[in-house]
Amino acid sequence: MENLIKDLRKQIQWQTSTVFLHPEDIKLGSEPSGTAIKMLLNAALEKALLDCMEWDNVADKMCRLFLYGLGVEKGNLTSYNLLKVRASFEAWMPQSDTEIVSNIAQLRGAKVISVETASEYSPFAEPDEYERIKKEKLE
Repeated sequence: MENLIKDLRKQIQWQTSTVFLHPEDIKLGSEPSGTAIKMLLNAALEKALLDCMEWDNVADKMCRLFLYGLGVEKGNLTSYNLLKVRASFEAWMPQSDTEIVSNIAQLRGAKVISVETASEYSPFAEPDEYERIKKEKLE
């Protein structure tokens, strides 16, 4: 009976593109790698990416409606309608901060990305991090 329940749970997860994380699914001792998380959540991510593409048109229409309303409110309809603004959705995937920082350090060490790009993608950086780095170099 227990095996039947486990099999049904796996089939429900697969067919609905959802993931149920139970305590027995999480191994203690070390942080799971980003690859392991992505493999576990692969079906859910694929569904989320398809949903993002489906809803992008709705987001663009909502953005245009907002710009139109703002233009009417401010009395400057033409200039707000000429703004090139695009709204979109992005599928979110849990990621290991340690792995992200390690990848950024490796790319920066190989001179594949700039210091500015590295500071933009760091999960611990403030929005003005690159300005702070330039300020430190001047001191």
